[in-house]
Amino acid sequence: NVAIVESGRILLTFDQPQFNHDGGDLAFGPDGLLYISTGDGGSSDDNNAGHTGGDGSKPAGVLGNAQDRTKLLGKILRIDPLGTNGPGGQYGIPASNPFVGAGGGVREEIYAYGFRNPWRISFDPVTGRLFVADVGQGKVEEIDLVESGANYGWRNREGTFDFDPTAPGTGPFVDPIAQYAHPGVTIGSPALPQIGLSVTGGEVYRGGNVPALYGKYIFADWSTSFGAPNGTLLGLEETSPGQFAMSQLTVTGGNPIARYITALGSDENGELYIATRTVLPPQTHPTSGLPTGGIYRLGLPATPVQVTLEANRDNTIYSERATNSNAKGAYLFTGNIAQGGERRALVRFSLSPIPAGAQIQSASVKLTLDLSNSPNVPFQWHRLTADWGEGTSNAGEPGGQGTDATVGDATWSRRFYNTQSWTSPGGDFVGTASASATISGVTTWTSAQLAQDVQDWVDGTASNFGWILRDPGTDVSAKRFFSREAPTFNDRPKLVVSYVSETPPAPAALDLTSATDSGTSDSDDVTNDPTPDIEAVAPLGTTLKLFADGAEVGSAMVTTIPCLITVSTLSDGIRSITATATDSQGGTSPVSDPLLITIDTQGPTAGVPDLLAGSDSGASDHDEITNVTTPDFQVSGEAGATVSLSSDV
Repeated sequence: NVAIVESGRILLTFDQPQFNHDGGDLAFGPDGLLYISTGDGGSSDDNNAGHTGGDGSKPAGVLGNAQDRTKLLGKILRIDPLGTNGPGGQYGIPASNPFVGAGGGVREEIYAYGFRNPWRISFDPVTGRLFVADVGQGKVEEIDLVESGANYGWRNREGTFDFDPTAPGTGPFVDPIAQYAHPGVTIGSPALPQIGLSVTGGEVYRGGNVPALYGKYIFADWSTSFGAPNGTLLGLEETSPGQFAMSQLTVTGGNPIARYITALGSDENGELYIATRTVLPPQTHPTSGLPTGGIYRLGLPATPVQVTLEANRDNTIYSERATNSNAKGAYLFTGNIAQGGERRALVRFSLSPIPAGAQIQSASVKLTLDLSNSPNVPFQWHRLTADWGEGTSNAGEPGGQGTDATVGDATWSRRFYNTQSWTSPGGDFVGTASASATISGVTTWTSAQLAQDVQDWVDGTASNFGWILRDPGTDVSAKRFFSREAPTFNDRPKLVVSYVSETPPAPAALDLTSATDSGTSDSDDVTNDPTPDIEAVAPLGTTLKLFADGAEVGSAMVTTIPCLITVSTLSDGIRSITATATDSQGGTSPVSDPLLITIDTQGPTAGVPDLLAGSDSGASDHDEITNVTTPDFQVSGEAGATVSLSSDV
């Protein structure tokens, strides 16, 4: 996608009388034509020198550039960059432009007018509608849906409120679909929300990373003040045709955010990006001297998860009894004894509940002390670098000396008795301790290195052989802890891990496709197709699964947004359709909100028509005779069905 510099050419130029309100966007529409937003020429009030009717004294009651259709300023223009019928032959003017042939000097490039400073325009790639964010003067910011030939009111109005009612504007004016007030400005009844100083246009979100925002127009306000960056991310949802509800997005760390929000844009997958900075141009960072711009992608925050893991292997090894173990005993032993021997405890935890790709935030090992005949001193966990075994040895009570090792047990000299040896007697482990803590009752070891050990095991950069617990000193310090075979569950060793995992968000926007929905409207979710097509929004590359009343009825890899699935046969009745998304690492989203659809494959039955009593003029109610040329009939049938009567004449 590298542009060929030599291919550039100038299409259109026009004078800008002031330094600001340049407008600032280009967008190709679904018709293949180029749309251009232009500001009113700058300064303020659209009545300075270079503005129609204006001069340096800035008089009231003048037309201004935005209302002057002989000017290209304050407009949305539409041209054909491949055409040649425009002035100078560098571009074409589409014949369908609203002011073609208007005469009187009216510029035929104009598609819509009455804008002050339209700071960014965008087309919804699904509906083709054109959204414009128009920066207000001192009170109101607005979002407009652009219609061909429409007048959006500036300088007569700011939003829906009078700005200069004496200006000779050429209404009628089209109202914005959303507007808000500047901080400290109370206007409207009910009063508009006071959000910020300058609207920053965005786009209708058509990505899959945040399904709940699908179809909403996402935009921003630049800042609540000039002195400190404080931008706000906003959304517009169409609640009914042509009616929009505005809301502030929920943002990790709060919204507003401590940055000026200057622009929004999307990638080829419909995901949104937000351009920001923390100082006003042309300044740079006051300390580093570097630019402060940053680009952020809109996404969901990872949700912290805490799991408590059980040991799936443990053992004790004894220095003075190099062939002893206590694999299945109820206790683990560690520390130095008075007779000069040392015990070390080995523990391994299963990490299978932690999904691949998880980011480990913290890790803590917990042991419950059962017996101590010596002072409490610090004991250290070290990460083991070689595998080891847990056989069937059981020293019973008290167990402090262990018992003869069985096949596969770890001992002081062997990793697996009696076949594989440690490189160093007493265990192969990393010399630097992963964690250290002084023993006291239920003892918890927590450290960044424990978390890093777990991270390495989850990532597969190191093998999970567990840890070994030892006393690095020489004083008497022997301790007895409960092992994973302890009769009381809560006494057993525990590994508590907190992690965040970017599992997919719950799918959203579940809907019957219009081709499948056979009801009276696209929103009644009624179909006579027992294998309907259902679409949903989920992140690209995930596997989308659909469920009807909890039973899986279809799945597909998400390659387009929305993703369409033809479900397996559904029986008649109301069905609750839900969805999940699963990523390539096996992480599965929460279940979506349900879509209730009605499957109705049976045609309605109709009773025999009967003349109403008021129309039956025969001798009895049953002779079906009438002298009324437009008689009334009654007929029984399925509720909601349309009844048609026909006759042979």
